[in-house]
Amino acid sequence: MPDPNPQYSANTDFRTSKGNVAPDLHLVSGELTPAQIDDAASWINAQFPAASVVRDATCTYNCHGYAHAARHAWFNSVDQFLADDYEQYTPATLQVDDRVVYTNGGVVQHSGIITQTVGSTAQQIRSKWGMMSEVLHSATDVPSSYGAITYYLRPRGRLSVTETEQSDRRRAERIDDLVFQVTSREVMTLVRLASTPEALIASLRAIPVFTELQLAGNDAVRALRTALARAEGSSVIPLFFAAGVMRNPEVLEDLARHRALLTQVSMGSEVLEWAIIQCLPYQDRRRLAADILSRF
Repeated sequence: MPDPNPQYSANTDFRTSKGNVAPDLHLVSGELTPAQIDDAASWINAQFPAASVVRDATCTYNCHGYAHAARHAWFNSVDQFLADDYEQYTPATLQVDDRVVYTNGGVVQHSGIITQTVGSTAQQIRSKWGMMSEVLHSATDVPSSYGAITYYLRPRGRLSVTETEQSDRRRAERIDDLVFQVTSREVMTLVRLASTPEALIASLRAIPVFTELQLAGNDAVRALRTALARAEGSSVIPLFFAAGVMRNPEVLEDLARHRALLTQVSMGSEVLEWAIIQCLPYQDRRRLAADILSRF
């Protein structure tokens, strides 16, 4: 694939738990193309068949941005994070949500988050591979340039995590992934190819991610509302559909606020109306939908 050529601007807008600046880089231009995103996933699947790609490649953030700053941006140094945000632990005391930092030749190369342990040993790690995808992998199943884990870290103030807390974190991460998948390239391709709103809704119904979101309940509703608040352009359409599938009245006003976008989005108004109707009580749904839209 053609080499990416991202352009960044230096920023000082991220602060550690102690209030110190961790210098970062924000992407200005040069995001990966759909073909480059596909190539990244294909390369990982071919070279590391035991690993699993869980989120598309992007130049917006790197492994350090994922592991230490919740995907905020691209970070070239972890020094401030190590100084302010963590306590160092030994491999025998590890638990889910601890961080790991890889070094090669004494130089920091990579960061990740422990997502699964056996006893107190890290069995699975989630990390982002440079400009490539987010990946689930074992501690050693990484590109050789990353070297090996040198630092095992735990966020300051969190001495231990109960099984319930571990389960909650895994659930939150899964819901976050599901909401991300709602506007994945696969879904957006269906949006672009659909000839009618009815055909589009039928196509989206067949995608398992929407059923899984529905089963996730109120936690997924909160994540979906956050995504709707940030949505732009045609990405609102599958988010409308997800809201309709979940049939939760909490999202009604979030849906209605996007009415202004619909003149620019093909089939948007029809899917929005369908979603609002699904979220309303069965009685007199169309009258109530019209009333809600009239207020925005």
